[in-house]
Amino acid sequence: MSQVDLFLAKTRQASLVRGDAKGQLDRIRAAVIEECSENSFQLASMAGIAKRAKVSTASLYRSFGNRDALLKDVAHFTAPLIAAGFEVTPSGEDSESRVRDLLVQLGEVYLDPHAKWLFRAHVSLDVTLGGGLMPIAVETSQRIEAIWLKEIAALPGLGNLAAGDMLKVINFLLGGVQRRTILARLLFGPDDEASPSLLEAANSGVDWMVGVYAQGGTHQHAAPQSPDTSQMALTKSAIQRQVEYDLTSPHTRYDFDARHRKILAAAVQECSQLGFKQAGMASVATRANVSTATLYEHFTDKADMFVKAVGYILPILTASVTQQPATDHPRNTISTMLVNHGTAYLDPFMAWLYRHYVSYEGQRDIAVVRLGKASRTMTEAFWRNQLTTLEQAGYLHASDHAQTTNLLLGGVERCTLLSFLLYGAARTSGPDLIGAANYAADVLFRHFGTRKYWAEFG
Repeated sequence: MSQVDLFLAKTRQASLVRGDAKGQLDRIRAAVIEECSENSFQLASMAGIAKRAKVSTASLYRSFGNRDALLKDVAHFTAPLIAAGFEVTPSGEDSESRVRDLLVQLGEVYLDPHAKWLFRAHVSLDVTLGGGLMPIAVETSQRIEAIWLKEIAALPGLGNLAAGDMLKVINFLLGGVQRRTILARLLFGPDDEASPSLLEAANSGVDWMVGVYAQGGTHQHAAPQSPDTSQMALTKSAIQRQVEYDLTSPHTRYDFDARHRKILAAAVQECSQLGFKQAGMASVATRANVSTATLYEHFTDKADMFVKAVGYILPILTASVTQQPATDHPRNTISTMLVNHGTAYLDPFMAWLYRHYVSYEGQRDIAVVRLGKASRTMTEAFWRNQLTTLEQAGYLHASDHAQTTNLLLGGVERCTLLSFLLYGAARTSGPDLIGAANYAADVLFRHFGTRKYWAEFG
């Protein structure tokens, strides 16, 4: 039972005592957790919370002032309880079992139903403005990594790794599990049955590590070269370049399609600077150099404009992620494509999309969810094709493509997208994107590389 469940059970069993301020506060906090878990952070109502807590609505407002203050208080109260779930003692007797157990327990914390609303609230701007939960999240991350440094070092062959290399191992292992749990939940709601399960992701990660390091790895070679920086710059600026092009391209008065793209570009620019909630239709019209009336000829309202803006961005993002690098080296091909994948998430024009998409406003619009899932499907199909091509060329042994894709992308997404969502900016600890991409590509070929690959490129 999680710490949150223990708190809820204890609070439900406690007797109502008149004048017991702490008891009333506990009941209110428990009511908020239950209300948010059932109805989401965005739809939780003060009346519903008051009814659950057996207090008057007036008492809630006297104690907290407004709904946002109440929810922020409970978010801060709940975060350490959820964080306590990460600090567990693994049950396995040997090092491999202990790491597998820890990975599964880590993922189960993210899947806890009471954590769902907190992650969504944290990622939305409501509780992150002015710091919000960021200090708690960073502190929790540091405690988790301290535990993992000890456990990973006990795996066969990993005890002598340098600290920087150890963090790459941790990022790789945690990335695959977090991609299956917290990232899938934040971006797409329920888990996708077609993807690897939490247990499968944990088992695959440990198997890869042990397979590579148990006897020092089947093959040893120099660290792969960093990807071409010009490719990185191209990926980072893809959306920005398209937005600037559509905003400045001349068009005739009767060119509806060109004007539509210009308005969408203006909407993306507006949201990237101000966020969806503060974005204004009149301001978007000004950026696009059209009248507000013209804007409503293209969109029914701001929400409709947002959905169509997502559709405008996703092909650009997908094209950035799936571009082919100019290299004949299989390992560097994978590494460069991983960098392309990660840098697409770091584009400043994507910030507003992730924040809003993860918040309830984005999730309730089925069109946005459908577009996001379509983009993910295209990206993962691209990676399956790349792996199949390398297998057919004789450079990789056959593998479970869903598992392999999850592990490869997990590390770079943890360095970029997940880091941005949970911490607001790139983390200072752990490997950078290029380091994570190089490491993932290196481990892939050390684990699945064929004799032909090692003969030609080893």
